Amino acid sequence: MVNALTDVIYAGRFEEHYKRVQQVFSDPEFKTPDGQSMPDRALNSYAMLRHAAFRLGKASDLVHDPGALLAFYEWAATHAPDLLPLISGHYNLTTALLLDLGQQAPELQPLLDDLDTAEAVGVLLINEFGCGSNVAFLETTATYDHAARTFLLDTPRPEARKFMPNVGAPLPRVTVVAARLIVDGVQRGVFPFVLRLRDADGATAEGVTVMPMPDKPFFPMDNAVTEFRRTPVPFSGWLSAGVAEIDEDGVFRYLPGSGPRDAFRKTASQFTFGRVALSSAAVASARAAVLLLARYVQTREIQAFHGHRRPMLEFQNVRRSLFTALAATYASSLLANSVKSVLVAKADLSAPETQLAGIVAKSHLIPAVHRVLRETRARCGAHAMFSVNRIADYLGLCEGSLTAEGDIQVMQLTAGRQLITRPDYSPVRPPVPGTEPGDDEQAYLAFFQAREAACYEKATSVMRSPLGSGTTFDRWNRCIPHAMHLTDAYAHRLAYEFLLAAVRDAPEGEAREALRLVARLFALDYLSAHAALFLADGRLSMGAYAGLDEEYTTVCERLTPYLSLLVDAFAVDEEILAAPLTAPDRVAAWAGYAEDVARAWEVVG
Repeated sequence: MVNALTDVIYAGRFEEHYKRVQQVFSDPEFKTPDGQSMPDRALNSYAMLRHAAFRLGKASDLVHDPGALLAFYEWAATHAPDLLPLISGHYNLTTALLLDLGQQAPELQPLLDDLDTAEAVGVLLINEFGCGSNVAFLETTATYDHAARTFLLDTPRPEARKFMPNVGAPLPRVTVVAARLIVDGVQRGVFPFVLRLRDADGATAEGVTVMPMPDKPFFPMDNAVTEFRRTPVPFSGWLSAGVAEIDEDGVFRYLPGSGPRDAFRKTASQFTFGRVALSSAAVASARAAVLLLARYVQTREIQAFHGHRRPMLEFQNVRRSLFTALAATYASSLLANSVKSVLVAKADLSAPETQLAGIVAKSHLIPAVHRVLRETRARCGAHAMFSVNRIADYLGLCEGSLTAEGDIQVMQLTAGRQLITRPDYSPVRPPVPGTEPGDDEQAYLAFFQAREAACYEKATSVMRSPLGSGTTFDRWNRCIPHAMHLTDAYAHRLAYEFLLAAVRDAPEGEAREALRLVARLFALDYLSAHAALFLADGRLSMGAYAGLDEEYTTVCERLTPYLSLLVDAFAVDEEILAAPLTAPDRVAAWAGYAEDVARAWEVVG
């Protein structure tokens, strides 16, 4: 239900994008029938993608409307989790790359036409067994044959096979392949190349071997390992992006201002969009999970003692679980909004500060959402183990997102290293206060700032330490934990500042008071988690530390009357969600599924 806080959650864009896109998911085509095998579910997700293209319009138009594309990611995560893993590869990692890097080559238009309708599915092939997603050590080659004016893709050894994009099913595919360009025997950097990996009948291209992989325990996809043996790519399939050219005599040259390091930089800019979009989608699933838990604990009654039957919400442990998850979800939504605003503004995604923002967002938001989903799953008990109640599938998506677009710890390390080396970054170290924080939001902010400064000082101290008998790697290896802590502290401080800004901007009355209490709980949770540091530097007294638990309980109690206001703001259409967990009569809701499920078992029998 839209209310005064919906604009806070969707940065004022609910009516513009989110309302319209959510209604698309009311179509029955976005449902996953019970009783399907993993391959059947994977094929069903491709049918969903085609229907989404029909309802939302051409893929090439949607990638030019980042606000609508982000809304598509978020509602897919909420209402059609099986669909989400296909979106990034199809839209921003294939369609957008062809549009941005293809130099408007007319030969690419048939590929774009098929992507527009999802008649062919877009997939990006980068990862290899040997190097993972580290492009610097990628081994797949694309050797230029000037006589044929083509490139020949090759997998030089088994460890260089592409692992594990979804190309196993015999469906039409347009794939972008990252490969090391070789011209006249000289390596010229890693570039993207586009080809039809599978034709309209699903047959693989010349020289391509696809080895399907076994099932994963969470979201279903037709993952596979791919090998190339002199696979031809037409000259137009080289997405040179204005970085380099090969003239009519077969001579390779970098264009002015470009070099080997720029060859893949523009391609990597789309990773920023993917990281932010997947993170935002994860946060959307957290909002839905918190909504489900809130509805459940308000109506689920527990026989605690003889004669004492109470809603779950009245139990202190349940309140803590719910409101801690709620506070984390609000903070995550606001942090995600700050980064999404950069995408919506169509800023330069290859700019270092934009890439850093995307890395920080993913490295903070996905783990935060993972914690929220684990807590909501546990509190909803056995009900939440079933896909129809969504949370189990959200957890599966989150497990995938912890790895997709780059491993989370690698993201944390990369962000930490950039923060350590940025000349324009110097965190604030606030003075130790003489009084307890009380009701002063700025005093709570000082705790966030203090930890960030402490992490920065420790990390930079290690990086400046003499090598001694060690190596540069040894020194960086010692710094790794501190770099990760710095990224965490930096992201938490940003999230809390966005919460405080939302409190200031919220309408006076219930909305502002509810947000103020959410911010307070988020701060208390942070203080509790890092109390040892704050006690050690005298920022937190023993008396204040002893009172944290009671203060936590008090804030949860004060938040309880605002629960519906806070979760209604998520504006999740619960009819589309269709979770029996929140039904007024759960017994009848479960019975309603029995007939369909019984038919699935009869087929098995």
